[in-house]
Amino acid sequence: MKIPVLITASVLKKDVDEKTGAFLKPVFLTEGDGEDVISNDTEKQLKGICVSCLIEDSLFGQSKLMVGDYLVSINGFQCNELSSATEAANIIREAVGEIRITAVRGGWSPQVVIASATKPIHHGLTGITLHSVCDGLVRIKRIQEHGLFGNSKLSKGDILVTANGIPITCHSQAGQLLRNCRESLTIIAISPSIHRRILVDEMFGSALKITWKSPDECELKQHQQKYLLIFGENGIAQYVDISSGRPLMSTAEGRYRSKLESRMRQLRISFVRQLVQLNDRLSRFGDICKIVLNHTQVPVAVEAELVVESENNKPHHSL
Repeated sequence: MKIPVLITASVLKKDVDEKTGAFLKPVFLTEGDGEDVISNDTEKQLKGICVSCLIEDSLFGQSKLMVGDYLVSINGFQCNELSSATEAANIIREAVGEIRITAVRGGWSPQVVIASATKPIHHGLTGITLHSVCDGLVRIKRIQEHGLFGNSKLSKGDILVTANGIPITCHSQAGQLLRNCRESLTIIAISPSIHRRILVDEMFGSALKITWKSPDECELKQHQQKYLLIFGENGIAQYVDISSGRPLMSTAEGRYRSKLESRMRQLRISFVRQLVQLNDRLSRFGDICKIVLNHTQVPVAVEAELVVESENNKPHHSL
């Protein structure tokens, strides 16, 4: 599982006309190496805005910012609320004085959630309630609907990895980080609900129709058989057979009906076997997260190339 590194870059812009030397471009979920694709929608979905080019010896060329970094916030403006790279470029272009950019570096797995919000002045509440269970992982217990992260990708049960780049070590430390941070707060977390969606689709998607009723419930349909999967707080799935109970075929009789019923029994057995495998993989998820968190204690910056603008490689949005 890949976890990105959070970085901050600040520059001082003297006037509106001064160039910062950074170029931005949009990145979509349908592009990349496949790990970015977490949706079956045919339309392109904006994954984020990244740095496509840096001019050497420019303001941002001499900062910590590197090509390939994904922008999280610009002077308190949250990039996940922007509709395009052009909008982000305009914020930087029109700014005067300090320009502070928060970004993430390195790839990340679909199970990883990055959420950022700007705290109002003299307002210490984030709307997030945390709890720590026997496995020692710090999880989100509740998110207030109208709180700072009410409209973010964070959800109940998510496991906190870092807050403003600081690795989470325990429940009390995480609470202090969230309360005491000023202005922008960026949380990187691992989402068990996204993980289970990926596993369910991988194990059942080729043979069954999957319909998610909520993050904790999904319906699986195969022929005239229908199952409801319910995921508990421990992440393990229980199933309920919610088939209609109607005859398999009203006109089926004799030997053909017997073969049909035998086929349905085989399908049920196959489903239960796959469910056992699913729960086995879900039960190991906590151990995987612990390993990831241990490696996150000392984050290592990912190297990125400093690209100089040329006529043959014209960047997207100059600043």
